[in-house]
Amino acid sequence: GGVCNGSHMEPETAGADWAIEGFHYKLKSCPEGHSWTEDAAQGQTWCDECDKDEYITNPNDVKDMCRPCPKGGVCDGMKVMPATPGAVWAIEGFHYRLQACPEGHVLARGDVPLLDECIQ
Repeated sequence: GGVCNGSHMEPETAGADWAIEGFHYKLKSCPEGHSWTEDAAQGQTWCDECDKDEYITNPNDVKDMCRPCPKGGVCDGMKVMPATPGAVWAIEGFHYRLQACPEGHVLARGDVPLLDECIQ
C-alpha cells in the first residue's frame, strides 16, 4: 500500500490513511471509490480503486468490494445514480437497490441487485 523511503511511508493511494503501530504501518481507512483489500497470508492491506462502471458502499469494510453498476443505474466508481430521472436508490447491506421509479415507469427488481431498473 505504500513506498518507504527510509524515514516514512508515502501511500500509493491518495487519501488512504495509515498509522504506525509498533514497528509497522497499518492501514486505517481507504478513500471513497476504493475497496479495502487484504492478503492475510502476507499480512498486507491496501486500497484498490473501483472502475468507473462500479460502486462500493463501505470502502473501509474488508467484506465489501467494488461491485458492477446495476442495469438501471449510472456509476462513477463510488456510488449509483439513477439512469432514469426521479428514480430512488438506497443502500441495503453492501448493495444499492432500486426503491422507486417515477410516474410512467415500472420498478423491475429481482433477487439480484445488478438487474434493478425502471422500465417505461
